[in-house]
Amino acid sequence: MALFAAPVLMSAPAVGAAEFVTPANDPAQPGAPLSSGQRATPFSLKLPSGAACTRDSANGGYRVQSFMVPEGVDPLTLSFDSTGPTPNSTGASFRQPLFAVASAPYVDAQTSATAKKDDPGVIVNVPAFNLTAFAAGDVPVGKYTVGIACTKGPASATQLDRVWATSFTVDANLAWTTGPGPAPARGALPSSKDASAASPVAAVPESAPLPAAAPTRASLADPAAQDAPGGDPSFSVPVIDAISIPAFSSRIGVFVYLALAAALARVAYLLRRSRERLP
Repeated sequence: MALFAAPVLMSAPAVGAAEFVTPANDPAQPGAPLSSGQRATPFSLKLPSGAACTRDSANGGYRVQSFMVPEGVDPLTLSFDSTGPTPNSTGASFRQPLFAVASAPYVDAQTSATAKKDDPGVIVNVPAFNLTAFAAGDVPVGKYTVGIACTKGPASATQLDRVWATSFTVDANLAWTTGPGPAPARGALPSSKDASAASPVAAVPESAPLPAAAPTRASLADPAAQDAPGGDPSFSVPVIDAISIPAFSSRIGVFVYLALAAALARVAYLLRRSRERLP
């Protein structure tokens, strides 16, 4: 689809990509890709070749605007007046045009003039911008969508013609980068998207023994034998009460239990023999 060639009115705004580059007047390398900068670093926005409004300014009344809005604001919902995107604001509700290095807002700019009145108006002379028009407190830390737009007429739901956009992340000192946003502040909770990566579950070593429950008295002696009248006396209660026995998870504990069981069996045998010898 030839986005900019057909000289017909579009029923919905068209969107294209913009790119951060060094300004056209950069002495070292004009138009080179730019990935970061400081508050005073000049930058420009490179649009696709032939980027144009549906008509030109002289014959069609189209104008070229710039914008900088928080990432959550859809640029296709923007409208513009002489101050830039509306409602114009700083701080938590930040919504501003881009400002040229000379501190003039880039609003209501003219397209190139066309030979035929129905030809598209090509966007020309996008200036160098920077962020010196803003104080640090004017721009909350975060990611912003920035770009160039074509409009026609006063601010309205149908004013917007075409948009070219990109994004950058701004820190507290108005330094910016076009890469990923800054890491969460130390001590901050990760977002739900990062929770699984930021908080991995520690694996339990396979060799680690699981703690065993302490043995109960009922597990060492038959309750029925203890409660039955005339039954053999049980030594399990006094012996267990008097001796601190290690847990089953220890080899020493297993040995102690085996020795105790053997001793109890020997005592029971001797008691039985002594009864048999009684007249």
